Amino acid sequence: MPSGRSVWTRMRPSRWSTDDPSHAGPVRGPRPVLGYPVAVRRTISLLIAVVLSLPAVAATAQTPDTTPGYVPGTVTLGLEPFAEGLAAPVALVPDGTGSGTLYAVEQGGTIRAIAPDGSVSPTPFLDITDRVTSGGEQGLLGLAFHPDHATNGRLFAYYTGQGGAVQVVSELHAADGVADPASERILLEMPDFAGNHNGGMLAFDHEGMLLIGTGDGGGGGDPQGNGQDDTQLLGKLLRIDVDSGDPYGIPVNDPEARLGPDARPEIRASGLRNPWRFSVDRTTGDVFIGDVGQGAWEEVDVLPAGQGGLDFGWSIMEGPDCYEASECDRTGLTLPVAAYSHASGDDCTIVGGHVYRGTALPGLDGAYIYGDYCSGKLWLLSAADAVASGTATPELVGQMEGSLSAFGEDEAGELYAVDLGGRILRVTATITGVEPTEPPASPEPSVSPATSPAPTRSPGTGSTGFRAGKVRLRLEPVADLGLNAFPIYLTGDGTGEGRLYVVQRNGLIRIMDKRGRTRGTLLDLRGRVGMQERSERGLLGLAFHPRFARNGKFYVHYNTPAGNTRIVEYRQRRVGREVGAGSGRTLLDFARPEWNHNGGWIGFGPDGYLYIASGDGGGNSPGDPFGNGQDRNDLFGSILRIDVDRGNPYSIPRDNPFRDGGGRKELWNYGLRNPWRASFDRKTGDLWIGDVGQDRIEEIDIQRAGKGGANFGWSVLEGSRCHRNANCSTRGMTMPVAEYQHGAKGCSVIGGYVYRGTQSPLLEGAYLFTDYCSKSIYAIDASKAKPGANLPIKRLIRKNDSLFVSMGEDDEGELYVLSQGGGIYHLVGRPKK
Repeated sequence: MPSGRSVWTRMRPSRWSTDDPSHAGPVRGPRPVLGYPVAVRRTISLLIAVVLSLPAVAATAQTPDTTPGYVPGTVTLGLEPFAEGLAAPVALVPDGTGSGTLYAVEQGGTIRAIAPDGSVSPTPFLDITDRVTSGGEQGLLGLAFHPDHATNGRLFAYYTGQGGAVQVVSELHAADGVADPASERILLEMPDFAGNHNGGMLAFDHEGMLLIGTGDGGGGGDPQGNGQDDTQLLGKLLRIDVDSGDPYGIPVNDPEARLGPDARPEIRASGLRNPWRFSVDRTTGDVFIGDVGQGAWEEVDVLPAGQGGLDFGWSIMEGPDCYEASECDRTGLTLPVAAYSHASGDDCTIVGGHVYRGTALPGLDGAYIYGDYCSGKLWLLSAADAVASGTATPELVGQMEGSLSAFGEDEAGELYAVDLGGRILRVTATITGVEPTEPPASPEPSVSPATSPAPTRSPGTGSTGFRAGKVRLRLEPVADLGLNAFPIYLTGDGTGEGRLYVVQRNGLIRIMDKRGRTRGTLLDLRGRVGMQERSERGLLGLAFHPRFARNGKFYVHYNTPAGNTRIVEYRQRRVGREVGAGSGRTLLDFARPEWNHNGGWIGFGPDGYLYIASGDGGGNSPGDPFGNGQDRNDLFGSILRIDVDRGNPYSIPRDNPFRDGGGRKELWNYGLRNPWRASFDRKTGDLWIGDVGQDRIEEIDIQRAGKGGANFGWSVLEGSRCHRNANCSTRGMTMPVAEYQHGAKGCSVIGGYVYRGTQSPLLEGAYLFTDYCSKSIYAIDASKAKPGANLPIKRLIRKNDSLFVSMGEDDEGELYVLSQGGGIYHLVGRPKK
């Protein structure tokens, strides 16, 4: 699937991470992650899910500013472009030298310098990709410069190493503007049990001690119990002295209230699930922590300056509630100063920020700014109230378009937002009663399901056919299934009777009418599907036999609890009757080496054969570590094609390109990384494939009707560019129809459809697709499509309140888009006025 709710995190990047509902979606390398997709957090996933790092702070507290500060109800936040062209950035940090240079941490294992004018250095400041395992919530996650970096050149990194087995905190040295990978000295190694919940934040506090945020070790619900185990370093805020000891010392003034005799001395606070981002208030020294929740709550915790030994409650509590019980003992626990629930369906993963202490926006002074990876919402709360009373009232003050993975702070205290898609944005503000430093930005119009007009047919204009400049896209709300429904695909059954089938990743296939009303269940595989909420696994695809009205046959694509890919045939004996989960006939069952890059789409072509999309087997560092994309002798990294009406359990069509040798007989084409969604143009029969990229490029590929055997290049190529080597042979490879780099357009492509419906004639012939990270719908002119055409991509709409995870088509050719929050929308094209 496409990274980051984690990841679909490629937070993540991959676009989905491993087990939380906060990152679900297409997954790539890191993605998303924004854990994300991303692989993308509740990835995809996440994606989603995601990882980032915060800047070093001054070694001594500053004198408070006497300028009037933050007053609730007076602030609206904005974001303006500052830098772009980065690869899955997860943190932004200054070096404290006074140069004004910022350093962007790229999840794959590199760090790049950004000049004060926003220009990005083409040469990495640090490259440790050879020792970093990246993807989902793993990768290079954190960076902090020593308070005396200007004179001693020391810096500290937090990353996933040894094939994903350990989390590493290490020290390196820089000279002449470049950090030396060979100078690395490892300070800490901690186990990485499940790939997610890695924390990753580093920052120096106001006394010059290094703070380290660690996750609980992964797996839903803290299965190892690390959050409440003070003999373990996971699920904690650690504090060490990097200027004494070997390899470090323990600060002599660290309090040990509530810590037992066997407690690890590095622990400053416990009871954390995934403190993805925390920061130190440069004026007061207070530590503000954004702790990512499980399935219900996200929270902001505060560790006041000079205090330690606090227990923030996980996994006894999640946010303000008991986690797995109606009642729990809260004795000795420190509750969040603020929390928000997942009830809206859009919010899912908190991204901790900073207390504003800059000078450009005096009306913002003393406000703690934070946001959510999935919804892009931005909040403020009073830092002083949070510390003084242990609670504060947040206010919603802005919205970010893209995938928020981190906040950063420059040496002057000005703030920036980090977009996992590759951008850095400067935080601006309009403050009531204060002259703004910049004119307020005019946000691009968005569509609200509650207020959208709902015309179902484009007014007659005397012309039909797609012309990008003439059409405006609307999203008509059809249904809201809620966050925990995990909708992942939509299709009709080919009977023309108006039924829609919504595939839920947890194993349920729901029957709906076109007004969004549930009409029953087709199949319930929740006891057989191996879904992890923040992964790319689950029930992924559904296809109805071309003669379903007569034979009742349909096919599903899912992962077993062991992680295998399984294709199963079922038969509905009577319309409206639920099919038994154990009544299926397995056609294919093959093991996957990793949890991600599963593909997931299945569909019947105009030739009556079943096509199956299979990803490259997973793993992200280096791309395609098993070499499956170019290996024709396995079922990975390919589109498969089988005849389900003959053979036992199937037969091979006579014109399959490798039927007579040279590869697996099932292969129709190959050289794909993660073909999360594909479709057939119902007019031409061409096969369109959205293939999720690694770190740089997303691509749309096309296979002409009736012609198999194409090699789309992965992992020799990513898009049309060489992936690992500067020079590579492209001989015999089929180039994409369209491609885009990670950045404003997104980071995890979700393939769509060529529009052939009747309700929106201005969309006729447009190939519509989306991207998990961008919250946008794009179009290209299908009539001009040919391999290597590099067609222009037109953004038709940007929607601010949810992440898209898939598209769907009904029997009449009308198109739909599904959101991570459970929303289903009908796409309608209208003339521009």
